[in-house]
Amino acid sequence: MPTVPGTATAPGPGRLVLLALASAAGVFLVSFLAATVGVIQGLVGVAVLLRGTAGSLMIVLIASQHAARWRPASLPPYAAVGLVSYLINPLSWSGRALFGQVTGNPFAAFALDAVWWVGLFVGAVWLRTRMSRSAPSR
Repeated sequence: MPTVPGTATAPGPGRLVLLALASAAGVFLVSFLAATVGVIQGLVGVAVLLRGTAGSLMIVLIASQHAARWRPASLPPYAAVGLVSYLINPLSWSGRALFGQVTGNPFAAFALDAVWWVGLFVGAVWLRTRMSRSAPSR
Protein backbone atom coordinates (compact mmCIF):
# COMPACT_ATOMS: atom_id res chain seq x y z
CA MET A 1 0.00 0.00 0.00
CA PRO A 2 1.55 3.34 -1.01
CA THR A 3 2.01 5.99 1.62
CA VAL A 4 0.58 9.46 1.32
CA PRO A 5 3.24 12.19 1.33
CA GLY A 6 3.28 14.03 4.63
CA THR A 7 2.19 10.96 6.60
CA ALA A 8 5.15 8.62 6.23
CA THR A 9 7.59 8.47 9.09
CA ALA A 10 10.42 6.56 7.45
CA PRO A 11 11.23 7.09 3.77
CA GLY A 12 12.87 4.14 2.09
CA PRO A 13 16.57 3.91 1.33
CA GLY A 14 15.95 4.92 -2.26
CA ARG A 15 14.46 8.23 -1.17
CA LEU A 16 17.40 8.88 1.14
CA VAL A 17 19.86 8.20 -1.69
CA LEU A 18 17.95 10.62 -3.92
CA LEU A 19 17.98 13.18 -1.11
CA ALA A 20 21.77 12.87 -0.80
CA LEU A 21 22.21 13.21 -4.57
CA ALA A 22 19.84 16.19 -4.76
CA SER A 23 21.62 17.92 -1.89
CA ALA A 24 25.07 17.38 -3.38
CA ALA A 25 24.00 18.47 -6.86
CA GLY A 26 22.00 21.47 -5.66
CA VAL A 27 24.78 22.77 -3.43
CA PHE A 28 27.38 22.17 -6.14
CA LEU A 29 25.34 24.15 -8.67
CA VAL A 30 24.57 27.18 -6.48
CA SER A 31 28.07 27.19 -4.97
CA PHE A 32 29.69 27.10 -8.39
CA LEU A 33 27.48 29.91 -9.68
CA ALA A 34 28.01 32.05 -6.58
CA ALA A 35 31.78 31.54 -6.66
CA THR A 36 31.85 32.41 -10.35
CA VAL A 37 30.05 35.68 -9.66
CA GLY A 38 32.51 36.51 -6.89
CA VAL A 39 35.55 35.68 -9.00
CA ILE A 40 34.22 37.74 -11.92
CA GLN A 41 34.05 40.66 -9.51
CA GLY A 42 37.69 39.97 -8.66
CA LEU A 43 37.06 39.48 -4.96
CA VAL A 44 37.95 36.06 -3.54
CA GLY A 45 36.49 36.90 -0.13
CA VAL A 46 33.17 37.78 -1.72
CA ALA A 47 33.27 34.55 -3.70
CA VAL A 48 33.77 32.51 -0.49
CA LEU A 49 30.98 34.39 1.27
CA LEU A 50 28.55 34.01 -1.64
CA ARG A 51 29.43 30.34 -2.10
CA GLY A 52 29.02 29.52 1.59
CA THR A 53 25.77 31.43 1.96
CA ALA A 54 24.18 30.04 -1.21
CA GLY A 55 25.27 26.50 -0.37
CA SER A 56 23.98 26.78 3.20
CA LEU A 57 20.62 28.07 2.01
CA MET A 58 20.34 25.22 -0.49
CA ILE A 59 21.07 22.62 2.24
CA VAL A 60 18.41 24.10 4.51
CA LEU A 61 15.88 24.33 1.67
CA ILE A 62 16.31 20.75 0.45
CA ALA A 63 16.44 19.17 3.92
CA SER A 64 13.47 21.10 5.28
CA GLN A 65 11.32 20.37 2.24
CA HIS A 66 12.07 16.68 2.59
CA ALA A 67 11.22 16.78 6.30
CA ALA A 68 7.96 18.58 5.60
CA ARG A 69 6.95 15.91 3.13
CA TRP A 70 8.04 12.78 5.04
CA ARG A 71 8.04 13.84 8.73
CA PRO A 72 10.98 11.71 9.85
CA ALA A 73 10.82 9.98 13.22
CA SER A 74 14.57 9.95 13.95
CA LEU A 75 17.58 12.07 13.02
CA PRO A 76 20.54 9.64 12.72
CA PRO A 77 19.67 8.58 9.15
CA TYR A 78 19.66 12.24 8.17
CA ALA A 79 23.09 12.81 9.70
CA ALA A 80 24.31 9.97 7.47
CA VAL A 81 22.52 11.44 4.44
CA GLY A 82 24.06 14.84 5.16
CA LEU A 83 27.53 13.34 5.45
CA VAL A 84 27.16 11.29 2.26
CA SER A 85 25.85 14.29 0.34
CA TYR A 86 28.85 16.30 1.55
CA LEU A 87 31.32 13.59 0.58
CA ILE A 88 29.95 13.20 -2.96
CA ASN A 89 30.02 16.94 -3.63
CA PRO A 90 33.15 17.59 -5.74
CA LEU A 91 33.77 20.97 -4.09
CA SER A 92 34.15 19.28 -0.70
CA TRP A 93 37.14 17.26 -1.86
CA SER A 94 39.30 20.39 -1.85
CA GLY A 95 37.66 22.00 1.19
CA ARG A 96 35.75 24.54 -0.91
CA ALA A 97 32.17 23.43 -0.44
CA LEU A 98 31.03 26.17 1.95
CA PHE A 99 33.00 28.48 4.26
CA GLY A 100 35.97 26.24 5.08
CA GLN A 101 38.34 27.91 2.66
CA VAL A 102 38.78 30.79 5.11
CA THR A 103 40.90 28.55 7.36
CA GLY A 104 43.73 28.36 4.83
CA ASN A 105 44.35 24.71 5.75
CA PRO A 106 42.76 22.09 3.46
CA PHE A 107 42.20 19.58 6.27
CA ALA A 108 40.64 22.17 8.57
CA ALA A 109 38.53 23.44 5.66
CA PHE A 110 37.29 19.92 4.95
CA ALA A 111 36.42 19.34 8.61
CA LEU A 112 34.76 22.74 9.08
CA ASP A 113 32.64 22.34 5.97
CA ALA A 114 31.66 18.77 6.90
CA VAL A 115 30.54 19.76 10.40
CA TRP A 116 28.68 22.82 9.08
CA TRP A 117 26.98 20.85 6.28
CA VAL A 118 25.83 17.95 8.48
CA GLY A 119 24.78 20.33 11.26
CA LEU A 120 22.69 22.43 8.89
CA PHE A 121 21.16 19.33 7.34
CA VAL A 122 20.17 17.71 10.63
CA GLY A 123 19.14 21.05 12.14
CA ALA A 124 16.82 21.83 9.23
CA VAL A 125 15.21 18.37 9.41
CA TRP A 126 14.81 18.62 13.19
CA LEU A 127 13.34 22.13 13.09
CA ARG A 128 10.93 21.39 10.25
CA THR A 129 9.80 18.14 11.91
CA ARG A 130 9.29 19.94 15.21
CA MET A 131 7.32 22.71 13.51
CA SER A 132 5.08 20.28 11.64
CA ARG A 133 4.37 18.25 14.79
CA SER A 134 3.38 21.32 16.77
CA ALA A 135 1.17 22.72 14.01
CA PRO A 136 -2.56 22.11 14.43
CA SER A 137 -4.09 19.42 12.25
CA ARG A 138 -6.44 20.47 9.49
